[in-house]
Amino acid sequence: MASKYLDKLRGKSVVVVGGTSGVGFATAEASLELGANVVVVSRTQDSVTKAVRRLQTSHPAAAASIRGHVCDISSEQAEADVAKVFDLVTGNGANPVDHVVSTAGSVPNPLTLAGATPGDLVAASSHLFIGDLMLAKVAARYLRPAYTSSITLTGGAGTYKPPPGWPLWAGIGGAKDSLTRSLALELKPVRVNLVSLGTI
Repeated sequence: MASKYLDKLRGKSVVVVGGTSGVGFATAEASLELGANVVVVSRTQDSVTKAVRRLQTSHPAAAASIRGHVCDISSEQAEADVAKVFDLVTGNGANPVDHVVSTAGSVPNPLTLAGATPGDLVAASSHLFIGDLMLAKVAARYLRPAYTSSITLTGGAGTYKPPPGWPLWAGIGGAKDSLTRSLALELKPVRVNLVSLGTI
């Protein structure tokens, strides 16, 4: 059977931010199975260590193709920290990255419009929007400048059909949607897309 699509990631460099659990881990695992060199990034060393160990255990033949680094893209020093990770991953830019995926961030309990404070908005934006913006800004310097390279962000279906009590999260999701469209123009030929995840 031909492997026209199955070989597209073979030998490629894939960085998954938020890659130690959930959709991020599944993305890292799938990329590894398709022959990519995978780097998982998460906020804590414990999460990174466990994820790398799981991947190496389930894919022993590809153990050398798996690395992990610690970085919190929602922190105030996110830009500098992200740059440090990409310097390590690429050998200070000598070996460009092919794909960057961000599944980082989670939606805590809904913030009601009546109960939200400016501090809540700043924290939520840092968690779900600003981090991805800084990630894209830095990653652009390390990505291979070609249409075959990509940045993939994740959002939620609640952005487009928000349930009651979610005006703030839906607003941030809408901002990320617009950010993605703008980044696609700004960073071409690198492709930038947003995957909108449904609720489970």
